[in-house]
Amino acid sequence: MMRLLFAAALAALVVPAAHAAAPAAVDGKKVVACMDAADAAAKFAGNCIGMIFADCTKAANADDRACGAKELAFWQGQLDATFKRALKDSVYPNMAKDQGDAQKAWLVFRDKACVLADNVDPGTMPGGSAYCRAEVTAERVFMLRRVVYSLEEH
Repeated sequence: MMRLLFAAALAALVVPAAHAAAPAAVDGKKVVACMDAADAAAKFAGNCIGMIFADCTKAANADDRACGAKELAFWQGQLDATFKRALKDSVYPNMAKDQGDAQKAWLVFRDKACVLADNVDPGTMPGGSAYCRAEVTAERVFMLRRVVYSLEEH
């Protein structure tokens, strides 16, 4: 009985946090348009990072960590889709294995490099480790978008 109560209490905590991290569709569309414009101009899309976080933190009583999680959710979705597309478009036999190995190593790097963000003054790293992971993930997305472009006919 105690386990059931604990599980119910835990679920109540997890569901709202997961819901808060889901990016709104309009935010994602703005960021994708930003990346597409940067790609078309052959420029680095770095100014596309943080758009969701910035919109989120404008709200009254905004929580930087929840906003960081929202930004991360968007970039993680972009990473998953772009990585799959890069593998699908590959014409090189070893690319899938090499990219899979690189992706696993990169994920370990990202998570270890960003853990410190939860332990520094929030004024120096707003959004904590979630926002740090969002920034690093965005940069990986940009790289994979270039891979996809290079594999597609152009």
